[in-house]
Amino acid sequence: MKVDLRTSFIWRVLITPLAWVYRVLYYLRAFYAWGWVQPYQAKIPVISVGNLSVGGTGKTPLIDWLVGYLEEEGFKVGLLSRGYRRQTTESLLLRPGAKTLGGPEFYGDEPWFLAGKHPRLTLAIDSRRDRGSREIEGEVDLLLLDDGFQQLYQKVDLNLVLFDASFGLGNGGLLPAGPLREPLSALKRADALVLTKTNLGDPRSLQNRLAPHLPNGVPTFHLVYQPVGVLDWDQRQLLKLDSLPQVRWLAFCGIGNPMGFRRALNEAGIEPCDFIVLADHQHFDLGLAESLKERAQKMGAVLIGTQKDGVKLDNLKNSLGPVYLLVMELGVPEEFKTFIKQKLAKMEPGA
Repeated sequence: MKVDLRTSFIWRVLITPLAWVYRVLYYLRAFYAWGWVQPYQAKIPVISVGNLSVGGTGKTPLIDWLVGYLEEEGFKVGLLSRGYRRQTTESLLLRPGAKTLGGPEFYGDEPWFLAGKHPRLTLAIDSRRDRGSREIEGEVDLLLLDDGFQQLYQKVDLNLVLFDASFGLGNGGLLPAGPLREPLSALKRADALVLTKTNLGDPRSLQNRLAPHLPNGVPTFHLVYQPVGVLDWDQRQLLKLDSLPQVRWLAFCGIGNPMGFRRALNEAGIEPCDFIVLADHQHFDLGLAESLKERAQKMGAVLIGTQKDGVKLDNLKNSLGPVYLLVMELGVPEEFKTFIKQKLAKMEPGA
């Protein structure tokens, strides 16, 4: 009989003390921040896109949408990111039109993806977002802070907190016993609750669980995340979902919520013959590329992955063979656009 350790009694007995240790460390950190940290107040507005749980909640798609929307509104946008899982440690700047020093492994796959999609975007990549803020605040009109809900050193004017409706809260426990970085009481710092991938999950029950922890008047928005096509990575050609090649698909991904990718594939009408889950922010090298290609060939299948993984495949085309990427589109309700516009109209840094 196969036992799922994550839900077994033995697992809970072993891991619960560690969760209490984590909780104590969390409150010690909060006490330290309250007494000793003086966060930097930028000279321009700062919008944070963050979450309470580990894994992919849809921060990158929302930042992608925000950059496009804000640029359409006439803003010069800067992005502050730590460049999670990059292979460098120094502070980095990536300005529009500037020569790059490396690829996604150098800057981080998410900043690299966003810079490639938005050529007017200015990026500061640093584990201390306040240092990046000081570097670029004089060049842009507004700063977006990636994964900023837990950071201590940069003041934020608008806190958007995301939850993935396709995943929910799991068991509702703190790390490492559950998926939460902070207790739900931390939602008292939120200015808006954003439920993502609502078409792939149960947003109403999630909203009901979170509502008691929100301050009065804090709105909740439902965003959908749906497939719109498949990109032929070799030809850079977007194929509509009703005109996909009739092949067997072998899916792979290195993202925070792989089951969300599987649900999106199913929504697109794609049922993979195999599904390979890699580490979040997986680094793709020649060995991994050849392994994926060999597995696909043995199964008579074609590889399909995510756009986030796709930015790391440019130098591996010959080793991978044909690769397709599922293209997703964020559906944002008009009331969310109105909310952002109204907040920006009266926003003063630190207000």
